[in-house]
Amino acid sequence: MKVLSSVSDGVTSHSSRNRLRMYVTLCAAAFQPLIIYWLTVHLVR
Repeated sequence: MKVLSSVSDGVTSHSSRNRLRMYVTLCAAAFQPLIIYWLTVHLVR
């Protein structure tokens, strides 16, 4: 796994791409528990 630093280069295209990637990751992290609940709720009942 490669960890890249988020140092601002002043390049807007890379900055906006990184911001989009961050928002997609945050949305996936927020949505994942809902999907897990939806897939397993019938097993608990």
